[in-house]
Amino acid sequence: MLRKQEAVLSKKEKRDFVLSHQSLPLEELSKQTGLSQRQVRKIIERSKAEDLGSSKGPVQKPSGPRYWWSITLVVFPTFLVYLPSLNNSFVNWDDPIYIQNNVHIRSLNISSIRWMWTSFFDGNWLPLTWLSLAFDYQFGGENPRIFHFHNLLLHCLNTTIIFFLSLRFLGFVRKNQRLEGEKHQDKWLITTAFMTALLFGLHPLNVEAVAWATAQNILLSALFYLLGLWFYLGYASKPDKKIQQYLACFFLFVLGLLSKQVTVTLPLVLLLLDIWPLGRFSAERPRIFFEKIPFFIAAFLVSWVTVIGRAQSESLMALKVLPISGRIMNAFHSVVFYLEKMIFPMDLAAFYPITEKTKNVSAENIFWVVLVILYFGICFYWRQKRPYLIVGSFFYLITLSPMLGILQVGSHAAADRYAYLPCLGPFLIFSSMISAILRNRLWAFILLTMIIAASLGYGTFLQTRTWNNSINLWENVVKVSPGVSFLSYTKLGNAYQDAGRLDEAINAYDKAIGLDPLQSIPYDWKGLALYSKGLVEEAVKYFSAAIELDPKDPFPHANLCGAYQKLGRYEDALVEAQKSIQLDPGSALAYNNLGAIYWSLKEPEKSFEAYQKSVSLDPGDPRYVINLANLYFQGRKTAEALSVYQHGIAVNPREINFYLNLGYIYFQTGMFSNALEELKAAVNLEPNRSDIYQKLGMTYEKLGQS
Repeated sequence: MLRKQEAVLSKKEKRDFVLSHQSLPLEELSKQTGLSQRQVRKIIERSKAEDLGSSKGPVQKPSGPRYWWSITLVVFPTFLVYLPSLNNSFVNWDDPIYIQNNVHIRSLNISSIRWMWTSFFDGNWLPLTWLSLAFDYQFGGENPRIFHFHNLLLHCLNTTIIFFLSLRFLGFVRKNQRLEGEKHQDKWLITTAFMTALLFGLHPLNVEAVAWATAQNILLSALFYLLGLWFYLGYASKPDKKIQQYLACFFLFVLGLLSKQVTVTLPLVLLLLDIWPLGRFSAERPRIFFEKIPFFIAAFLVSWVTVIGRAQSESLMALKVLPISGRIMNAFHSVVFYLEKMIFPMDLAAFYPITEKTKNVSAENIFWVVLVILYFGICFYWRQKRPYLIVGSFFYLITLSPMLGILQVGSHAAADRYAYLPCLGPFLIFSSMISAILRNRLWAFILLTMIIAASLGYGTFLQTRTWNNSINLWENVVKVSPGVSFLSYTKLGNAYQDAGRLDEAINAYDKAIGLDPLQSIPYDWKGLALYSKGLVEEAVKYFSAAIELDPKDPFPHANLCGAYQKLGRYEDALVEAQKSIQLDPGSALAYNNLGAIYWSLKEPEKSFEAYQKSVSLDPGDPRYVINLANLYFQGRKTAEALSVYQHGIAVNPREINFYLNLGYIYFQTGMFSNALEELKAAVNLEPNRSDIYQKLGMTYEKLGQS
């Protein structure tokens, strides 16, 4: 009977029979149609893909007031809880290196743009991030409010995209959900997307990425990553008709790579989506791999460039410092650590130091390894019944993988900012489950949402205050991880020293030295604190101790040079300045010190030469520019002094002292119209300084104007 039926069934009839009896087991469908189980599965998957791509399928364009009300209810509280971050200052955790002292972002010209594209600054190749920071600098100079506001806007934009991206993603998933009626399906879509975006926008774990000015690269790369996913989902619905969306996805991928190299994981995530919910893997396997070739080529090239940059800057931790076993233990610990912080966002800190506990092969760490493997094994076992679980979990693991420390950079075991994009996977899983459970209890969903929003929002508000200044930041770090890392106490000491709290700074440096007596850095910084207190002889001892521990570090030599100069020991100071230059030929500070010493030794020609070198190395730093210009002006070389300031303005157009000093020279030489022009430029930069108006009044008087 069955054989006879198989013989008379056409190819189209077999397909129609399979599609109309999808509820039957694969074995029965195969038996009834004479097709193999693989052929039956392919027909079902291809039909789903066609349904998803059709205009009548589940992928809907978000429209109507309900969508915009939903996203407003997410973005507004997100903006509100992060609003205090606009009052945060820069912190001494990479902000000075990346922003405050980075001369290359102070102007947008051919030279600075060339640097952005060719530099491995601090071991990083981030051309688009440098460009973004440079735009911020053009708007507000070193005003941290501009950088923080930009970060906040990026985070709100990312939160908005996540809402609409979740809607598009869940549109593909909806056919796999056993919901009754279109109304229930729409409710599940909106509530899940709303909850996912709310968790992302308000979670305290994301504070570091938003409230830290330097973390703008995290926000930028996430923006392009999320937009790339959006366009890929649009392309996947009709691959033959939406090639422009594929190209947009690739272009955004490249922009993400230029912002931060962690974007390299995107092609793996696209393959993950091809498996589920897009269902393209079985039906279009050759095509989907061919589509990803440009992505993998770009990812390989950027990864190669990044490794070269890290190697050149010596920022990669050597295996002898942290062996591969310790890296693996820490990687598994990190997978659990971030999930724990998502569930219980307490004791968050800017720095989690690597400890013996996190890197040793111990019973506890073996337990975490087994737990992670067991969890993903369960996800794989349930891949047919609960595919969302394995996709969300693998999204988390894939996007987190570059930050798990196999190629260890720095001495931190983990960092909150690393979870910024990976947290989307667990948040989507949680939101889907909650929405499914409470889809018929809207009041319960609203109540739960209010509780979650209130608790997360309050936690984010408090955590944002932690980033208010360097003292708050590092006091929190040593509170979360007391007596662990010499670096934490050194940074805390630096924060105290910048605030003029020298005794507290010295106490922090003593704790750092006690934790690791073989590290030279806290000795050097304690020497600076003692120098600031006027205890120059004591400072010399600590600078010398730092040099003994690390003779190749140029900074203690430069500091010892300054101490000797203060004591009038110019010959000793000259030796240290020359050693500092030998160790770091690109140090503008070392040449500036050398110029000061030669001036004290009555060798003006050598002094001019050294000051000129310092300005050529850092033409925008006011210390070096002013020193050289003053020497020119004192030597009655007015034209040269004017040229130095004009070049300084071209490099650093927001440095007010350049305009004031330039105006002073013009005034002293009787060029009152030029002086007026420079003083007006100074007023535009700082309109509330009374001394500038006083000088303006004197200039107007000379010009015969009241």
